[in-house]
Amino acid sequence: MKKIPKGVKGVAYLYYLDSIFSLILGLFLLFGKDLIISIYPPFFLTYSNHITFFGILFLAISVFSYFVAGALKRKKNWARITAIFFSALTV
Repeated sequence: MKKIPKGVKGVAYLYYLDSIFSLILGLFLLFGKDLIISIYPPFFLTYSNHITFFGILFLAISVFSYFVAGALKRKKNWARITAIFFSALTV
């Protein structure tokens, strides 16, 4: 059985870290919406549905990052391609 390259293992851990931070941000946007709205009510009341949307979006990103990280550690080829694609998008 071949070893996983250190770079791939490092990227997998970064995707796990991304998953954790996206989960925290998504939960904050969903359940801390009242706190966000209390900062500047006229602006954020107008966009309260957007706050909920972005909370759900970050939760979906969190789940996706977790699965990509696990697949990278199991040496799945689709996970490498996906990680390269999304890393290129963020540059």
